[in-house]
Amino acid sequence: MSTPLVSVIVATYGRPRFLAEALQSVLAQTEPDFECIVVDDASPEPIVTPDDPRIRLLRHDRNRGPSAARNTGLAAARGAYVVFLDDDDVLTEDRLAIGLEGVSRAPIALCLTRYLHADVFSPRILDGDQSVTLLEDFAPNIGQGMVPRSLAVPFDERLRTGEDTEWWLRMSCAGTFVTVPRYGYLVRYHHAPRGVDEGERLRNRMALLEMHADYFAERPRAAAVQWHRVAHQAILAREFPLARRALLRSLRAWPRPGPVRTLPRAFGPTHRVLAPLNRLRGRRLMQTS
Repeated sequence: MSTPLVSVIVATYGRPRFLAEALQSVLAQTEPDFECIVVDDASPEPIVTPDDPRIRLLRHDRNRGPSAARNTGLAAARGAYVVFLDDDDVLTEDRLAIGLEGVSRAPIALCLTRYLHADVFSPRILDGDQSVTLLEDFAPNIGQGMVPRSLAVPFDERLRTGEDTEWWLRMSCAGTFVTVPRYGYLVRYHHAPRGVDEGERLRNRMALLEMHADYFAERPRAAAVQWHRVAHQAILAREFPLARRALLRSLRAWPRPGPVRTLPRAFGPTHRVLAPLNRLRGRRLMQTS
């Protein structure tokens, strides 16, 4: 059996219509030397994949979450390089070619990403050593990367959300980055159920900070960004006192306007009444930090 150049790993659960489009985008690649490993994380109805010898279908007998599904794909992969594709997103036809161009220059190669049906895109360019600065902004989409299979760390199966950020945290310490400034990954914006509630998303975001406490202690700006994200998640979960505490931790670690603008929402349903006062408090925080 020949060894493919790239393994495309697709974790899926219960979205057959989106998955069909995702797999068609894989089969349309200009670089033909690939395998596509589809991991069905115990969908309610077994999925069907296109009849193509480059596609392999694996199935979990119970739902184990996206980390476990991707790990199953990694364990089965035979390619020299790996790429991840979420089942509701699609690749541009030159996605693999872009990645291969990038890994000729650095071990972790990124493409650009944008929304599938909107002119909203990711402008962040990451080159060189990102071990300190990667999480000072949003982490890359998991589908933006191509990495050598030998370098790809497993996903932490304790996390059912935020697992991509945690994976990028560890990958940022494993090698240097290069960004090829061409769009290769298209994100689908939709309102389909995401599988976990806001409370679990909040707990997983806080778990990330606990699991890597030493990393964040040495990188206060990265910690500030994560505490700001904790605050947003706490607001969605209606845990407003926690949201306020998280915003204060974020501001102490890195004073900047973003958490100040979020502060009124952290007072819950009364935030419209309290907004002028909160803005004044925010200005004072910025002046005294």
